[in-house]
Amino acid sequence: MMRNPVLLWGRWLFLYVAVTVVFYPIATLPEIRIAHGVLVYLLLIVGASREGGRALSAVMVVLSYGAVDWFFVPPRQAFGTPTQLDLIILIGFFATATVISQLVITLRQTASLATARAEEIERLGAERLLLERDASRAHVLREAERLKNALIASLAHDLRSPITTL
Repeated sequence: MMRNPVLLWGRWLFLYVAVTVVFYPIATLPEIRIAHGVLVYLLLIVGASREGGRALSAVMVVLSYGAVDWFFVPPRQAFGTPTQLDLIILIGFFATATVISQLVITLRQTASLATARAEEIERLGAERLLLERDASRAHVLREAERLKNALIASLAHDLRSPITTL
């Protein structure tokens, strides 16, 4: 099942914009912390990594990092100079995206291999049925040959008996 990459990227970029628009008024509330923003954008990264692979996940990491820095890291609504916290967020985003993408790639390869093996098992099963049918047919032919030979031997014996008496 191949998905249209343009639609896939469009969907995830639309989700990013939707989350950002929703968080814009919420981000100014005093009870909202950096962790809230990180978790929300981390969910976007996980979903994009799962469906879109490495390229989409890398784009989502950069966009999410920018959104978290803009909305949640002081000074809010401004890009400040990178701090250790910014670096930790960025490393966490990239690590998550890389691990999820690699897990999905491995899972898809494993599923593809399993499908190929299932097809091979079906093919071998069909071949086995054909071989069993051929073996059964050969057995029936051998039995018919044996019966034919027994009938010919019996007829030959029955014909020899009257001829020898004559």
